[in-house]
This record gives sequence, C-alpha cells and structure tokens, in this order.
Amino acid sequence: DSDEESTETPRKRNSGRRKIKIEYIEDKNRRHITFSKRKAGIMKKAYELSTLTGTQVLLLVVSETGLVYTFTTVKLQPIVTKPEGKSLIQACLNAPDPGMESGGAMMVSSHLWLPRVVSCIYPISVRFE
Repeated sequence: DSDEESTETPRKRNSGRRKIKIEYIEDKNRRHITFSKRKAGIMKKAYELSTLTGTQVLLLVVSETGLVYTFTTVKLQPIVTKPEGKSLIQACLNAPDPGMESGGAMMVSSHLWLPRVVSCIYPISVRFE
C-alpha cells in the first residue's frame, strides 16, 4: 500500500477510430478516400468469409465513376469473366433503380432477395459449370 499519487496522465484523444455518422459525403476528395478504404475493407471481409466458412462469395463494387471491382471465389468466377456474365452485370447496372431515391441504399432480407439474385445471375439460357 503506497500513498503515492498515480503518475498516469489521462488518455489523449487522437484521430484514431471514431464513430462517424452514416450519410452521403459531399466533399469529393473525402468521398474518394472513404470509398477506397471501405472497398479494401469489404474485399478483405469477403475473402475472410470465404476462407473461414468455405462459402462461395461474389462481391461487386461499382464506383461512382462506373468502375467495377470484384471479388469472387473460384466457382463464381465465370460470372465476372465470361461474356454472358459480364453482359448480365452490365444489364443490371444499366437498369433503373426501383424504389430508390437519390442513390440511397435499400436493405432487403436475404431470404427474400436471394431467389431474385439467383434468377438474375443464372438465367435459364445461361449455365456456368
């Protein structure tokens, strides 16, 4: 038991992890930096998900300039490499956004969304094997 006062200084706040408000970033430079960092993060998470659980993963990220970035596991790779898959992706990107205002995201239950995605990705006339 010592009567010495603690020499610890209170923690200094720095610009490390902070909670940010999820809203559209108006500043183009900040938006680009955020896009790049978050794209890398979600690509890493897709890789980790497939590695840890043995699942097949297809991730498409389209920038505001129209560049398409992809992560796929081996079985899903033809969707982004074969002409049929590329044209399907292009058709989806060119389609109007139903029920979406001002470019916002719409969250859909995966149970309701999955059959629509599967039928979109695997039309009857196109089979990847």
